Amino acid sequence: MLTIGKLAKATDASIDTIRYYERMGLVSPDARSAHDYRMYEESAINRLRFIKNAQHLGFSLSEIEKLLTFGTSKDSTAAEVLKLTEGKIQTHKNKIEELQKIQTVLIDLAKKCSGDGPASECPILKSLYPES
Repeated sequence: MLTIGKLAKATDASIDTIRYYERMGLVSPDARSAHDYRMYEESAINRLRFIKNAQHLGFSLSEIEKLLTFGTSKDSTAAEVLKLTEGKIQTHKNKIEELQKIQTVLIDLAKKCSGDGPASECPILKSLYPES
């Protein structure tokens, strides 16, 4: 059994993060010590690593909760996991398109500014003010 501190160290997660995941229902202590310390099974290390890996792929905590449920439910199907993943792919595609549009605008703005003169005359700043 691991204390919350040892679990945090083993997973590079902060104690506060683990407590937050507890409040969210993503992880829970398996027991309490005689001094009322949270105690976790070794399997909690893999669970926290799963959560971190899913977060790195852009899954939200509520989506991660679903993924965890899918993995432990006898009634869940791979099709449900695939559907959630395909939704995440579409979300990322939309974000990429939006970021590409922003990049194009920023490049165009940068081309309009020579870098000379006072900032108040900079075409970049002037473009950010709403038209009156």
